[in-house]
Amino acid sequence: MVFFEICLYKKVCFSTGIYGYLLNYASDYAKENILKKITYKEKCTILANDFLLKNLIYKKYKIKYSEDDIITNEFGKPFFRKRIGCHFNFSHNKKYSVVVVGKEIVGVDIEDIENIKKETHRLFVSDYDYVDKNNMRLSLCKLWTAKESYCKALGCGLNVSLKDIQVIKKRNNFKIIHGEKNQKWIIKNIILSNNIVIAVCSNKSFLLKYDEINMREYILNIMSNNKSLV
Repeated sequence: MVFFEICLYKKVCFSTGIYGYLLNYASDYAKENILKKITYKEKCTILANDFLLKNLIYKKYKIKYSEDDIITNEFGKPFFRKRIGCHFNFSHNKKYSVVVVGKEIVGVDIEDIENIKKETHRLFVSDYDYVDKNNMRLSLCKLWTAKESYCKALGCGLNVSLKDIQVIKKRNNFKIIHGEKNQKWIIKNIILSNNIVIAVCSNKSFLLKYDEINMREYILNIMSNNKSLV
């Protein structure tokens, strides 16, 4: 059985001291992405994701990676060089960011239920998708995040038709069917109390270890104890 560790935190703007500390440890990938962002909060989120990823990888697998060990594919998906032997993915919405790490291919997506409109379901729902008509908005949000997390796991972004991706329900599990090989990808959801849905997707059966952290306190604790693992 595969285990994935997933951490959620509320986005925050850091002081210049914390920002400089994170920038000092940032990967080349993070530094390049900072240059593409406009707002200070977006830049802080990139640095926080990068810092959290490094510490999770070390804490879980005792693996350290260098500044150039994160590369991207033709669609812009970040991943580790093969020598690292781990996988990760990021996602965010307006208020939160989420990081997932593990030993197998993984994708993650987070979305607010209120952002999924019933009238837009024809853009991404196939005739074979499982839809719970008793809770349509939640069901549609689960479908959207399932398909997004699958595309992110594949590393293809939204360069495939979401209507060609089928989400089926077997017992209490959701699975993705896509393409001629019909390889089944597993989907698991985390439903937050503030109407936010997180979907995690992998091509292996897996369990999740979920945690919510205060990112500012997380960083300050590492700084004050001089125990950075990065």
